[in-house]
Amino acid sequence: MFEKVVSLPATALDEICQFYQDICEHQDQDAYSPDWHWGVYPSREVLAEKLQQGKFLAGYQNGQIAAAGVLTVGEDPDYRGVPFVHVVPDDQIGVLHIFAVHPNFRGHGTALTMMQAILDQARADGLAVVHLDVMPSNVPAEKLYRRSGYTLAADVTLHYTDIGDTPARIYECKL
Repeated sequence: MFEKVVSLPATALDEICQFYQDICEHQDQDAYSPDWHWGVYPSREVLAEKLQQGKFLAGYQNGQIAAAGVLTVGEDPDYRGVPFVHVVPDDQIGVLHIFAVHPNFRGHGTALTMMQAILDQARADGLAVVHLDVMPSNVPAEKLYRRSGYTLAADVTLHYTDIGDTPARIYECKL
């Protein structure tokens, strides 16, 4: 499906920013969205930080980023205390952040293909589990995660920079 799936270098920041700006600008046309706010979350600074913290994985179609996400190593501090089924050392935990599919590539299996590529990368990196959070209103994302092997670990309230305290669902995927 993808021409290539790559871990993007820091020099790709402009391209990454444009991808997330497109996602944010399209949200008002989506029945379901992550409710992101470009310039707050995500922002150029947040994306630059994520590039430094983990692997920014992108799937390309027709020379354009079709889907992307960041895989970091080590538990997200917001997930501490969640009763995960699979308890592993911190250096074996991957956390998926800002996973998205560009509006031009939705509805063709892009999300599932990209999620599998991310999980394959996590396995190759020696991780044992991957954690993520999603807003309960983002029904298609939850369906994708379950279809990809994730199980619900907990319903919590998380503080998001752009929208404040919000109900969220924490998922885990055993690799």
